[in-house]
Amino acid sequence: MQTPFNKLIISTQEFYHLVNIHDILYCRSDNSYTTFYVRNCGQVTVSASIKKVEEKLKGHHFIRPHQSYLVNADYIQSISRKQEIKIHINGDITNPVSKRMKKDFLQNLENLFRLQIP
Repeated sequence: MQTPFNKLIISTQEFYHLVNIHDILYCRSDNSYTTFYVRNCGQVTVSASIKKVEEKLKGHHFIRPHQSYLVNADYIQSISRKQEIKIHINGDITNPVSKRMKKDFLQNLENLFRLQIP
């Protein structure tokens, strides 16, 4: 169930970025930093773990396909089934799906969109 909040305040050293949650394509973790990849706005990096970000975005169609990635399922266009599993977002962007998280990722994706399939 989606919460009524549509914006997220992303705080950096220089700015408070008010971002529409739906415009976040995905997030990528690098140790204790997380970079938000935002449609039409570029990248915003914060000093926060991806786990903390995942908690803030709970209920907004975000799925963890990999320990370092959090993906907005609304932008997933396809999932490659070749040797290295990858998610294709908006044509050019690909994110990995770890072998360990593949089953849970696919189950979560199915649960999110099950009601939209007749």
